[in-house]
Amino acid sequence: MKITIRSYFGMEIDVIDDTILSDIKGLSTNYSHFSIKNKSFVISDSFKIEKITNILSDRFEENKDITFFVKEEKKDCSYNILAFYNE
Repeated sequence: MKITIRSYFGMEIDVIDDTILSDIKGLSTNYSHFSIKNKSFVISDSFKIEKITNILSDRFEENKDITFFVKEEKKDCSYNILAFYNE
């Protein structure tokens, strides 16, 4: 599975290739932070953690890519997920 990270206005920032479920750390907790292959993400207040968990699980089962639209947080070296697109 490929995860494409884009800015909120659509510019590609990064791509995480060959992602497997075990690459995701911290998503099963009730915290709004998780990481994928050493890239940190913060779940926006507009999403429930369960929703992101379910969507990523479905994507892995179907082996389909996903795009995250984010606001980059330079000081925390993390991405704040604002929206996502299932390709």
